[in-house]
Amino acid sequence: TETASVHSSIEQFFEYVNLNLSLALVLIATRQPRFSNRANELIQTVAIALQANMGDANTSVFEQLTAHRHYVQAVLALETGKNQDVLPRLELALQGYLSCGLDVSAVYDTFGHYYLSINNFDGALFNFERSLKERKQINQSAAIGKSYVNLGEWYLNVAEVGQAGQLFQNALDLALIVTGN
Repeated sequence: TETASVHSSIEQFFEYVNLNLSLALVLIATRQPRFSNRANELIQTVAIALQANMGDANTSVFEQLTAHRHYVQAVLALETGKNQDVLPRLELALQGYLSCGLDVSAVYDTFGHYYLSINNFDGALFNFERSLKERKQINQSAAIGKSYVNLGEWYLNVAEVGQAGQLFQNALDLALIVTGN
């Protein structure tokens, strides 16, 4: 029963942290400064909770949550123009995700968006293609569509409108298949 209690509390902690980080991502996606500030508060709350519970948590769970926190911090930094913070956080997230065997495609997407934001088109393309490759390997149909949209955005940025349009169409076709329409 003591083991079950510890397991339950670890699950609750995992859910608490993931819920806060998921909410932070939603707030960041609004691109509203007041919501970005709230997202930052949530991330800081998570950092404090992780620090306070580090000794109690299963090492693997702690690594996953810490990696995800770094990822969300990188997304926030990218959206708020704090580019100096993006790459270090993404590197930490990538290392953590890889060591825990987690899907890294969203991290590669964020690397791609970072490189796109600084007009490093080669870096952006490399990471968007890595993300697509990861998603195809684990057969994430809906997420593959996101990769097509990211690549379409890249092609728009390099003025290859025809190729961009084809990728956007691929994303739409895939969405229709996934939703059964």
